Amino acid sequence: MDLQFIAAANLNSLLAGLASSLEVFIPSAVANRLAWQSAADEVSGKPPATGLKTSWQRLAPDKFYQTTAVRVDHPVKGFFFPAQEGVGAYPAAKPLEPGAPKRAIVGAKGCDLAALKSYDAVFGGDVKDDFYLTKRQNTLLIAADCPEPAETCWCTVLGGKPWPHEGFDLALAAVEGGYVVEVGSEPGKALFEKSRGFFTPATGAQVQQREAARRGAESKLKDANAGYQVKESRQKLVKRQDRAGQWAEGVSTCVECGACLFACPTCHCFLLHDYPAGQGTATRAKAWDACIYGGYHLMAGGGSPRADLVKRFRNRWLHKFDYFVDSFGLEACSGCGRCISGCPGKIDLRKVIKSMEGG
Repeated sequence: MDLQFIAAANLNSLLAGLASSLEVFIPSAVANRLAWQSAADEVSGKPPATGLKTSWQRLAPDKFYQTTAVRVDHPVKGFFFPAQEGVGAYPAAKPLEPGAPKRAIVGAKGCDLAALKSYDAVFGGDVKDDFYLTKRQNTLLIAADCPEPAETCWCTVLGGKPWPHEGFDLALAAVEGGYVVEVGSEPGKALFEKSRGFFTPATGAQVQQREAARRGAESKLKDANAGYQVKESRQKLVKRQDRAGQWAEGVSTCVECGACLFACPTCHCFLLHDYPAGQGTATRAKAWDACIYGGYHLMAGGGSPRADLVKRFRNRWLHKFDYFVDSFGLEACSGCGRCISGCPGKIDLRKVIKSMEGG
C-alpha cells in the first residue's frame, strides 16, 4: 500500500474514535525524577538532567497524541508482561483464564518493536504463555519514528534503525502538519480502510521530509556510537571473558538495584509466589524478578552458584549476547539505552562490551 498522510488533528480524531472501543495509550510527560538520580548526579559532578520523564497514559478527552523525540522511558513490556499478574487460584488448583482488554499503544519506537521479538520467542515459542499471547493478540501497535535519539541510544550498533521497520500495524513519521503513515499488517490495513476519510496519499515532498529526518537521526546515532563499534560479534566477546576477574571493572559501581533489568524491554525473568486471597483461598502470581539479585540464584539449603555479584553481572551479559543467541537466533537487546539512562552507578553497557576487545 502506498504511503499515506494524516493531519495531526485528524490523527487525534481517529484515536478518539478508537478510544470508544479500545483502551488507547499515548506517551505522557511526568515529573518523576527520582531522588537517587539527583544524588548520583551530585556525586559524579554531572549537572542534573532537566525536563520531564515520559510514561504511558490512557487517552482521555483532554489528552492529545504528540510525537516524542525518543522512546518512552517506560518500556512497552509492562503491557504484555505486567510487573505482577495472577495466574492461578487455590484450592481449586486450576489456572486463571487469561484475559486482556483490547487496546492500542501509540508511539512505540523501533527498539520497542524489536524487543517484542524476544518476548515472542520466550512466551510464544515451544512453551506458550496464554497470558502473554492474549495480550499480544488484543493489542494494536501504532509505532512512530525517533527524530532525536538520546545520547544513550545505540540501536544502529545492533542492526536496528531509529524508525519502525517491522512488527507494527501502523507507523507514524512526523512531518509538517501531521504524519506520513505506513501500513504494516492486516489489522493496520483494516483500521486504515475503516478510517479512510482521515487520510490522503502522501506527497513526494512529505515522503522526502520523512526520509531526511530519518537520515538525520541515523547519522546522529552513528556519530554518537562511533566509539562503541566492535570488530568481533558480541557473542564471541562475552564468551571470551571466562574469568570473573575480567568483569570486575564493569561491575565496580553496581549497587544491585535492578533498575537496568526492570527498565530493559527484553528482560523477562519472573518468579511465582502465593498469597492469601481471603476466605481460605489463595492466588498464585507471576512477578518480575532480576538475575542481578543474590536471592535470584538461591537453591534449596541456601546455596547459590552465583553468590558473588561479579558472577551475576557476567551472567546478565552472557544471557543477552550468548545464551539467547544460541537459543533463539537473536540478541536479547534492542539498543534502547534505558539501562544506561537508569543506572545510578553510571554503568554503560556499550563501554563494557567495547572494553572486551583484546581481552
